[in-house]
Amino acid sequence: VRRYNATTGAWTSLADIPIGSSSSAGAFFGGKIYVADGYRGANLLRIYDIATNTWSAGPARPGVFNSFGAAAGAFNGKVYVVGGGSAGPSSVLSIYDIAGNSWSTGPASPSPYQLGGYAQIGQFLYLIGSFTSTPTVNTTVSMRLDMATNTWSTGPVWTPARADFALAAAGTKLIAIGGDLNGRSFFDPSAQV
Repeated sequence: VRRYNATTGAWTSLADIPIGSSSSAGAFFGGKIYVADGYRGANLLRIYDIATNTWSAGPARPGVFNSFGAAAGAFNGKVYVVGGGSAGPSSVLSIYDIAGNSWSTGPASPSPYQLGGYAQIGQFLYLIGSFTSTPTVNTTVSMRLDMATNTWSTGPVWTPARADFALAAAGTKLIAIGGDLNGRSFFDPSAQV
């Protein structure tokens, strides 16, 4: 685990996460970072306390084993984890109540999601693109979860149909960086922005 200081331009090493995994989903709320799932993560929830540089365990996310490639956001005391899975994309929405230390299930996403781009702006979690169950085909779906009301909406068609890319929120804009191009094999890099 590393922290980047934008003022000094320096990286600092932090406490290692207690279990290794890849393609985990993370969200920030109340001074803590909630890291869910990931390949070989066995549905684990790990909680990083920024102030103390320590990790603790939360209850396992129910239902989807090894749900790598999920998306995550946090709002109003809850962490939302969408999709992912070792068997391909999923539409499962799991909601972790921080105060209650428990999971519940929310409404399924309009389209299955795995390893697309995701970013949060305020109460909205955006999920753009995704792999599909066919290795050479990516989705053109853009979805938005309103975490205040637990409702989904779909947005404009994602014409690049890329997957496995970084999605950054900049004000009211979403910027997609790199990723897997449509019509190729898994994990072929792209320089597209």
